Amino acid sequence: MLKRALMGRGIVTDVDETVPRVRVKFPDCDQMVSYWLFPISSVTQNNKDYCLPDVGEAVFCVMDERFEEGWIVGAAWSSADTPPRTSRDKRYLDFKDGASFEYDRNAHTLNVQLPDGASIDIKCSGAEISVDSSGNVKVDGTTVQLAAAGPAVARVGDQVNCPAGTGTIVSGSSKVTAA
Repeated sequence: MLKRALMGRGIVTDVDETVPRVRVKFPDCDQMVSYWLFPISSVTQNNKDYCLPDVGEAVFCVMDERFEEGWIVGAAWSSADTPPRTSRDKRYLDFKDGASFEYDRNAHTLNVQLPDGASIDIKCSGAEISVDSSGNVKVDGTTVQLAAAGPAVARVGDQVNCPAGTGTIVSGSSKVTAA
C-alpha cells in the first residue's frame, strides 16, 4: 500500500553501522529527531555498495506523513560542503583521511591517491601487488615482466653483452630483491 510521502532536509545525529540505520534532526520542524531511518543504497543483493553519512551531514529524507518511517535518499551539497569536481565525465570519491579515487571516462584514466602511512593490495588470479605504509613494493606472480616492451631487464648473475664486451652482472640495487 502506498502512503503519502513528505520530503525533508535534516542533519544526521546518530549512525548505527550494523543495521545500517540513521537518526536525523529536522531544524525546520522544531529540531525534531526522527526514528531510525534507512539509507538507500544503489545496490544491495549480488553487488554491494556500503556507505553511510557522517554525524553532522546534511541529508534529504522521504518520510511518511507522521514522520514515523522513512529513508535517507542522499546527501546535499552546500556552501560548506562543495563538490570536489565539476565534470560529468569524472567519478570521484574523496575520504576524510585524504584518500581519493577518480575515474575520468573521457581520458580513460584511474587516479588513486592514498595518504602517508596508507597501504594498498591488488590481488588477481594468484598474483599480487602490494605497497606498504613504508613505501616498500612487492610484486608476486607466476611471471613478472619489467620493461617488457622496452629495453631488456638484466638480473644479478645474468650474462650480458655490451659495447665493452661480454660479462656477468655481479651486483645490483639493494632496493630490488628476489622473493
